[in-house]
Amino acid sequence: MAFAPCDTATPERSNSLFHEGRFTFNEVNARLQVEHPITEMVTGIDLVRQQLRIAAGDGLEVSSNELRRRGHAIECRLNAEDPLRQFLPSPGRISAFQPPSGPGIRVDTGVEAGSVVPSFYDPLIAKLIVHGRTRPDAVRRMRGSVDAFEVRGIHTNLPFHRSLLSEPHFVRGQLWTTMVADLRIAERLRSRGPWEERVASIAAALVESGRLVAGPTYALQKPRSSSWSIAGRKERFAGGGHAVPARRRW
Repeated sequence: MAFAPCDTATPERSNSLFHEGRFTFNEVNARLQVEHPITEMVTGIDLVRQQLRIAAGDGLEVSSNELRRRGHAIECRLNAEDPLRQFLPSPGRISAFQPPSGPGIRVDTGVEAGSVVPSFYDPLIAKLIVHGRTRPDAVRRMRGSVDAFEVRGIHTNLPFHRSLLSEPHFVRGQLWTTMVADLRIAERLRSRGPWEERVASIAAALVESGRLVAGPTYALQKPRSSSWSIAGRKERFAGGGHAVPARRRW
């Protein structure tokens, strides 16, 4: 069956339909999907702009014969999920949101510090996309971007991305559909991020040094004020020569 596409669409393919050296496409979604920034980063074509041009009757600005792919792109979906609790949703208010920036880095998001992530919808809060000259370059750039991405107030799947990007099979490009489960990538997570690891390191250092056994460094009771500080406080609050005497103030 032949058809003439009238919009920018995304064909989907499945490895299970790979036969005799050819992929069989099993679906065409006549819309943009979450991964469309990958195409935009590699080709330099704004797909949303092309959609608007088609809707306005202006047609595409570039033909398929003119498309040139450049480099490699990777996308990570940032979800409000806790990878240490089997990716349970983590709704709540975002207290800090600082995405990475720089050459070859793109962040698509609709949240900021103070935004509330509800429990009723998809947990996706941002998409992190990087571009590199080669796949190893893109992997290194994504590692640095994931480490630099700061989100506080809710749990996210950033630790999972960090672990996956360090997995030797992923780095070598040896991928398969069940690799996350087969390699127990999520199960091997021990913390939710560098900041939590720093807190754990500080706590471990305190235990090792015996500081916790010795108790607090400073006394917890309110310190007594010296006569000098009391006199200074009285002078400061007494006012100048124009001040109303204390007995007449009220």
